[in-house]
Amino acid sequence: MTCFKEEQPLGTVKLWTILMTISVVTVAGIMYVFYMQLQLKQPVDDRLSDLWLIVSGVMALLVITLVVWLVLAGKLQTEVTKRRIRYRFPPFIWNWKIIKADEIQNFEISNYYAAKELKGHGYQKLGQAKALSVSGNMGLRLTYYTGKKLLLGTQKPEKLKRAMEQLMKKGEDHG
Repeated sequence: MTCFKEEQPLGTVKLWTILMTISVVTVAGIMYVFYMQLQLKQPVDDRLSDLWLIVSGVMALLVITLVVWLVLAGKLQTEVTKRRIRYRFPPFIWNWKIIKADEIQNFEISNYYAAKELKGHGYQKLGQAKALSVSGNMGLRLTYYTGKKLLLGTQKPEKLKRAMEQLMKKGEDHG
């Protein structure tokens, strides 16, 4: 039985604004250079052949498409049941990662500072620690008995705390 479930999409308004601005400017630039060189026969750079222009334009469009796809596909998914935590962060982590209650030494729901502690949001490995966050400044901090640490960002800290308390209580009953 799932006690807590959260899905946080990667695409925030700020990120989309930046991404779309860069995409529009890049595509407009590519189209301008195509028009100047292929239509008007006025190369922007004499060293730039028509073939190289087409190849580099197509590659730039592919990179833009890949970045847009990554943002569209990106979402942090977290679930807590009475026996375990599951999380994944497609397209960076496709398969569910499972943490059993008896692997967790302690947990804490707390503020974190993405800019200072994590160098921004996303998926990061920092030595023995991993951090997955999309936005905001609240997260579930887990410490494993092995010494490893994990931070999972959340937009629902109170609900996650209640679910974790249930998980850890069940873990004590079965451990």
